[in-house]
Amino acid sequence: MNKIYTILILFCISTQGYTQDLIPFRAKDKWGFANTEGKIIINTVYDTVSVYEPNKLLKTRVSIVKKNGSINVIDKQNKTIFDYNLKLQNIFLLENFIIAERPDHKFILYDCVTNNFKNLIFDSFEQQRSFTLSIEIDGKIGLIDYKFNTIIPIEYDFIYYNIYYSDNRYNSELIKALSKDFKIDIKDSDIFVNDEKLDNNNDLIVATVINEEESKKIIVQITLPEYDFSYSEVDEDIEIESLDVIESTEKQNELDSTYNFIDCNKNSEICIFSKNGKKGIYNFKTKKASQLYTYVNNLLDFKVFEVRNNDNTGVVDSDLNQVMPMIYQDIVIDYKSNYILFASKRSGDTYDFYNLKTKKYIYKDSEYKKGQYLYKSSSKGKYFFAVEKKGLFYYVNEDGLEYYTPN
Repeated sequence: MNKIYTILILFCISTQGYTQDLIPFRAKDKWGFANTEGKIIINTVYDTVSVYEPNKLLKTRVSIVKKNGSINVIDKQNKTIFDYNLKLQNIFLLENFIIAERPDHKFILYDCVTNNFKNLIFDSFEQQRSFTLSIEIDGKIGLIDYKFNTIIPIEYDFIYYNIYYSDNRYNSELIKALSKDFKIDIKDSDIFVNDEKLDNNNDLIVATVINEEESKKIIVQITLPEYDFSYSEVDEDIEIESLDVIESTEKQNELDSTYNFIDCNKNSEICIFSKNGKKGIYNFKTKKASQLYTYVNNLLDFKVFEVRNNDNTGVVDSDLNQVMPMIYQDIVIDYKSNYILFASKRSGDTYDFYNLKTKKYIYKDSEYKKGQYLYKSSSKGKYFFAVEKKGLFYYVNEDGLEYYTPN
């Protein structure tokens, strides 16, 4: 019976700047990295690469790459973290663990203090809360902490966890829950469980452990990390210019009562109204109302709106000017940038890309299918994103630069 759940690793991408811009660049079937101008910085010698992202344990930004069938991690100077001769099949950069999969599909832990792999070899794993990791060896499971200390011995068939955080330590419900299975004493506002004092700076794990011989509840305290996760390089926050804010002193009560306002910005300068079963936009500065639509959706703090009539969707701004024509089926704003729009004419079709900041199309009538995420590349504040064109995957940026060459 499988006791370890499959882990879906989602990498958190920083929206801060880099000291050096590195964007995945594709040449034929190989990958490297380029700067924001498209100049190659790391040669295209890799089979696959990932976007550079910060790693707390390695204290730098890294990319997971694949070369000649082996997975590795490189820093921004293209220095590898692991030996290619290990022929690693996969690497998991978890919040407090770095785990590598060997050719025999066994897993090993990397120790960033000694810069070596630990001797512990295991069959599967699952990240738990409180900086712990469940691991399985020969059908038995246990728990280790972020310092690789054994918290629950690797000798059980099943483990069911209840985790309590330190800020809830004195909660009456917690005391009641613990008292069912443990001896609880309260002395001078301190809590003792089975005569052991609970440290208010620790998290508490109560686990039911089961094997062929026994089933019992155990309690362990988890000391939270104290080491410094600071990076060796300083990030630079990039402030993106916002769209112009409309200034107005007009209020809704000055408008004819034939309009029914259903949503407005905080100053009641721009409002969405309903009339005759349809919706529109009213600008109190210009005292103008838009045409009526079957659907109006505020995309960005009442600065731009998605509007629809029947199956046709477009975008208008707060001055009621057309930004994108009503020829699309679906329009989505990227909320990381707050100014890049994706628009498709049919479901699953190619996309047009529009920059609200420059008020221009990045790509119009393009052959691109949209990638899922945007990333901020650099101190210049440029965003780039993944696209697919005729089955080929690569990156482009908000200025229309393609990080791809057939040469």
